[in-house]
Amino acid sequence: MSRFSFFLTLFLFVFLPKILLACCVADPYNLTELLNDPNEGRSIFTCRVDSSFMDPDQSYINYATVIQVFRGKNIRQNIKLYTGAKNSSAGGRLLKPGQEFLIFSTSKDGYNFGAFVCDQFSQTVDDRISSYGDRLPVVQEYFRLQKKKYSGEVLFRIGKDTVGVGEFKLGKPHGKWKHYSPHYRGNRLKSEVQYFEGKLDGTNIYYTSYGAVKVDKIVRSIKGRTVHEKKYKNQKDKSFLLYETIYSKSKNGETLKHVVTYFDEINKSAEYTEAYTGIKRMASMWVNSYKQGQYKSYYENGQLKEEGEYYRGAKIGNWGFYNEDGDKKEERFFEFPDTSLAPFMLFHDGGQPKVMGTLLDGKRDGRWFTFDNGGKILTMETYKAGKLDGLVIRRWYNSNKTIKEEKYKNGIKQGLERSFQKDGKTVSGFVKYINGKKEGEEKKYFADGSLQLSCSYINGELNGEYIEYSSPGKLRRKGHYSNGFRNGPWELYHYNGGLK
Repeated sequence: MSRFSFFLTLFLFVFLPKILLACCVADPYNLTELLNDPNEGRSIFTCRVDSSFMDPDQSYINYATVIQVFRGKNIRQNIKLYTGAKNSSAGGRLLKPGQEFLIFSTSKDGYNFGAFVCDQFSQTVDDRISSYGDRLPVVQEYFRLQKKKYSGEVLFRIGKDTVGVGEFKLGKPHGKWKHYSPHYRGNRLKSEVQYFEGKLDGTNIYYTSYGAVKVDKIVRSIKGRTVHEKKYKNQKDKSFLLYETIYSKSKNGETLKHVVTYFDEINKSAEYTEAYTGIKRMASMWVNSYKQGQYKSYYENGQLKEEGEYYRGAKIGNWGFYNEDGDKKEERFFEFPDTSLAPFMLFHDGGQPKVMGTLLDGKRDGRWFTFDNGGKILTMETYKAGKLDGLVIRRWYNSNKTIKEEKYKNGIKQGLERSFQKDGKTVSGFVKYINGKKEGEEKKYFADGSLQLSCSYINGELNGEYIEYSSPGKLRRKGHYSNGFRNGPWELYHYNGGLK
C-alpha cells in the first residue's frame, strides 16, 4: 500500500493560545476528527467578504461571496455571516471587506451562517500566524484526497505539529487514527480511534486536554453507532469512572440508554434507563428522551436513596424512599398515567402529561401539545409530515395566557407573527413573514403600550426608518436603513436621554 505524507510549514505562536472565551464550551473535535465526520453538520467553505457593519444591537453582520465549498449542501453563492457582537462576553469580530475567510459553520437555510464566536476553526485565509495555525492547506489536501478516492496512509501537519495520522480507503478514513490538539508545548494526543469505511468502528479512546494526558472517555462503536461509553473524572492524584452508558434497542425499535453514574471509585450515584423518542425539541422543552423502567439513586455513603419504576417519564407503582442509614422512611404508590388522550404521550415525573400528539411514519403529524408540570398548556403546534404547518401558539409558563402566535407552511414561517404582554391579550409586537423572511412593518411595545421599536423590512432586510426606545418615551437610536445597511446620519442616545 502506498504511503502519503503531507507536511505544512508555517509559524505558530509558542504561547498557550486563548482557545475559548469564558462562556464557550470546548469544541469536541480537533480538525481531523471534524473532517472525518461528514455527519457532524458544519459546512466548510471559503468566502470573500463584500461588506460588513454593526447593527443597532451592536451585532456584527457581514455579507460575503462563496468561493469554494468543501463540504455542505445548498450553500448560496451570496451569504450572510454573523460574527458576534461588540459587547458580548463570547466576543466576536467585524470582518474586513475584501478579505477571504475559511468558514466552519452550520446553517438551516444555506444563507445565514455564524463564525468566530466559540469557534476554533474559522480563520482568515491569508493569516499565516494564528493560535491554531493555518488550517486551509489541511482542508484543501484532505478533500483533494477524498475526491480522488485515495487509499493509503496519511499524515496531516500544521507547522511541526501533527494534527492527524491514519489511513484512507477509497477517500474515507479507515483503520486506526490518532488525532492531536493544539498545546503550548506542542500538539498533544487527543484521541485514538478506529474507522471502518468512514464510520467509527471499534474501541475509541479520548484524552484530557489539560494537565497530564489521561483517559477522558472510552467509546465502543459499531459502524458509526455508539454501543458503550465510559466517562472518567480525572483529579490530580486519581481517576475514576464518572458514568457508564450502554446503548441497546427495545422490542419496538426505540434506542435505549442504560446509565450508571458514580460519586467516586466505589459508590454509585444512580442507575436508570432512558428511551429516545427521535423528537429533538418542541419550543423550549427537550423531548428527545424519557426515563423508562427501573430506577435507583444512592447517597454518597452508598446507601440506597430511592427506587421504583418509570413509564415514559412518569413514576409508576410502588416507590421506596430511604434515609442515609438505609432505613425505609416512606413508601408511595403512583398511579399509572392516563395514556388515552393521544397516541403518543410523555409525562412529567408525577404523571402529568408533558407532551402529546400523533406520529405518522415516525414523524409528527397534526396537533401537538406540551404542558408544564401543573398541567397548563405551554405550546400548541401543528405538523404535517414532521414539519410545522399551520398555527403555533406559545404560552407563558404556569399560566394559560398566550405569549406568541406564529404561522408556518411546510416548516417555514409564513404570515403574521404576534407577541403578547403577560395578560395574554395586549399585543406587544407584530411582524409579517413571507417564505421565512420578515416583510413590511415591525412594531414592538412596552407594557404600558408605548412604542419600543418601529422599523420595516424588504425581503428580510431592514429598509427605511428605524426608531427604538430604551424605556417608555426615551429614545435609544434613530436612523435609516437601506438593504440591511445603515444609511445616512444616525442619532444615538444615552439612557438619560442625551445624545451620544
